[in-house]
Amino acid sequence: MFEGGIHVACALNMPGVFEGGRRDNHFVVMMDLMPTICDFVNVPVKHEIDGISVLDAIKGKTQNTEDRFVFWLRNEVARSFVASHRVL
Repeated sequence: MFEGGIHVACALNMPGVFEGGRRDNHFVVMMDLMPTICDFVNVPVKHEIDGISVLDAIKGKTQNTEDRFVFWLRNEVARSFVASHRVL
């Protein structure tokens, strides 16, 4: 894998909240799950967190998720070290 991150499809079913059959390309990461759920159930997040609520995007409203800074670190040195040094 030479690309930052792994792209995985996400399927949501929330009857009465949004219509199904829609496809979009919002930039959402796992750390957005908790703030989105908190926003959905009206529970305030009282401390600073890394994720953002993407509830507006889920509901089909306008939300910009493209201006985020996220990075991945590939650590191939550690993998090579573990593969070449065996524990007896």
